Amino acid sequence: MIIARKVDRKYGTNYYDRVMKYYEYVVKNDLAIAVAQTDVKGNRAKRPHEQEDKDMYLRVVEVRDDGIVVNGAKIHTTQGPVANEIIVLPYRAMVEGDRDYAVAFAVPANAKGLKFIVRPVLEYDGNPNAVNSASRFEVESLTIFDHVFVPWDRVFLFREWDLAGQLAWTFATYHRFTAISYRAATANLYLGAALYAARANGIENAPHVRDWLVQMIMYKEIMRMGAMAAALEPWIDEGIAIPNPVYTNVSKLYANAHFIDVVHGS
Repeated sequence: MIIARKVDRKYGTNYYDRVMKYYEYVVKNDLAIAVAQTDVKGNRAKRPHEQEDKDMYLRVVEVRDDGIVVNGAKIHTTQGPVANEIIVLPYRAMVEGDRDYAVAFAVPANAKGLKFIVRPVLEYDGNPNAVNSASRFEVESLTIFDHVFVPWDRVFLFREWDLAGQLAWTFATYHRFTAISYRAATANLYLGAALYAARANGIENAPHVRDWLVQMIMYKEIMRMGAMAAALEPWIDEGIAIPNPVYTNVSKLYANAHFIDVVHGS
């Protein structure tokens, strides 16, 4: 919604109307959506249009009167195979030579030419020994687009390369906000497991054990504070609240840097 308005204002397009029509369709039918954003990238030192294999980033390969045809692949698509719809977003900022890669759209998960190579997220939910594996199970996929057709009413960005980076960044900010939010909650799982293990061994009052438990509590509360601060002091863009990017990114960096301390403690 945010970027569609910006593109419409600059180029006279009608993306916002398309986005809202799609939004209403999703809400009315209570559909589940997965986002495919991360390209396989190939040679990281080269831009999308510089790749030897042009499909290392998802791209437009044909323009028709009724829509576009895309090729490429996205990795780490969470829950894609069990979603109703896949929304595709650009991965990075682009230059004019990347025009064919500056594309955003939505397709049904069973669209012709769309393929999923699936694996469980073993690091977390897919591990049968994980503490929450009984209540939820998560998969991710290499999502392959083999000449997938997208009708125009489902295309939300088409060759407006100068806005691709802002679209990628905006989604990433929301995504990181969800990460710090759920990490505050899942930290309770590790904290609870550590406390029960300490009690079972009669060492819950040992100084070194208490120190580790305090470290885990600090992690949990810092995540919670970061999420609350990001939500309560948002940036407003096109009338829509974006989680405060500074608080969000600082919290996400802290989460990644100190997660090993939580695992150690548990």
